[in-house]
Amino acid sequence: MKNLLVIIGTSCLLMTGYAQTHDIEVVEIIDPGDLWVEAGHTVTPDIMVKNNGTETETVVPIVLTIFDMDDYSTVYEETVNLSDIPVGASIPVNFPPWLPCGRCEDWLERSNPDYPALEEVGALYEFIAYVELETDENHENDTTRDTVVCLLSHDVGVIDLVDQNGNSWGWRPGGWPVGSVFDCLATVENFSFNVFHDVPVDLEIYDVETEPDSLVWHNLQFVEHLDWRGNELGHQYREKVDFPDFDTPSENWFRFKCRTELVFDECSKNDDLKREINQINEDRVRPEEVSFIVSSNQLMSRSSSVMFKIPNSSFLKIGIYDIYGSRIAPLAERHFEPGTYFPTWSGTDDAGNKVASGIYLVRMEAGEFQATEKVVVIE
Repeated sequence: MKNLLVIIGTSCLLMTGYAQTHDIEVVEIIDPGDLWVEAGHTVTPDIMVKNNGTETETVVPIVLTIFDMDDYSTVYEETVNLSDIPVGASIPVNFPPWLPCGRCEDWLERSNPDYPALEEVGALYEFIAYVELETDENHENDTTRDTVVCLLSHDVGVIDLVDQNGNSWGWRPGGWPVGSVFDCLATVENFSFNVFHDVPVDLEIYDVETEPDSLVWHNLQFVEHLDWRGNELGHQYREKVDFPDFDTPSENWFRFKCRTELVFDECSKNDDLKREINQINEDRVRPEEVSFIVSSNQLMSRSSSVMFKIPNSSFLKIGIYDIYGSRIAPLAERHFEPGTYFPTWSGTDDAGNKVASGIYLVRMEAGEFQATEKVVVIE
C-alpha cells in the first residue's frame, strides 16, 4: 500500500481576516458627491479614509489629483497630512477648494469613446484620491476614483431642425416648386446647470441668391420650461418648438437659421443650427464656396488624386482633357451630396488605354463654377 504525504505550508498566514499592522484605506470621495458641478462655483473636496491596521498612524499623507479628461492634463493636486488616526477610525479629509471650469463647444460635433456612457456635454473631470503611507502593507485599497461633469451656468442651443415628418431638407431632383410648404420643427436643448423659463427661439429664413442674403421670413417662439439634465424629477432638458408654416415664394435657394436667444448665454457655438433648400437643381453652386485641388502637378505611377469640396448638393462634371481642349476621359459626372471627395485618375483614356507622357488638364464644372488644374504624366 502506498503512503500518502500531506504537506501543510505557511500560506495559512494569508487567511481571510489576517490584519496588517499598517493599512490605511481610501474609502470614498464624499464631495463632490454628484455627477454634476457648476462652472465658476467652488467645490471643496472631501475624502473619507479608514485605519484598517492594528496600530495608530501618526502621519498619513493623502493626495487628491483632478484631471481634465479632454486633454488628460492635471488641473488640481493637493496633499493633506493626517495625524493620529486611531485603529478602526474613519476620518474625513478636507482639501483646499477647487474652482471648476466649464467648456464651450458645439456638442453635436464632440465624441469621447473613452466614456461612452456619459453624454457628450460639459467638461469631464476625473478625481483620483490615494494614500502615500510608505509602511502601508495593503495597496489594494489605497486608491479611489470618481468622475464629475462641469456644466456652464447659462447655455442652451438648437440641436435639430426638421419638418413635421422628421426629415431634413436639401436638394431634390426637379427642385422644390414655388409654394412648397415647410413645417419647421426645432429641438432645443439645455446644456447647462440651471432651469430656464420662457426661452426665446428665433427662426429666420434668408434668400441665399440675393446679395447680401435677404431676410424673407421671421418668427419668434418661446420654450415655457427647459429643465437641466441633473434634475432628479426627470423633467425634460430637450423640448420641441413648432414654428408656423413657411411657403416658398420663388425658385431660389433658402437658408433656415434657428437659434436660441437666452440672456447671458455663455456659449454661442451651439446656439444656432442652419438648414438649406435648393429650390431647383445643379445650377445653384456658388463659386466662392467650392474647393477644387489636384493633389500633385506630377502624375507619378499613373495615379493622381483630385480633391474637391462642395457646400451644397450639386451636379458636377470632372473630366481629363489634353492641352488642345479635347476630352480624354470622364472622372465624375453625377449628383454629389455636400462634402469632400477624392476621385482618382489612373492615367488612362476613355477606352482604358494608357495616355502618352505630357501635360493634361483636370476640369471641374458645377453650374456656373469652373476650375482647371494641370497634371503632368511622366513615364
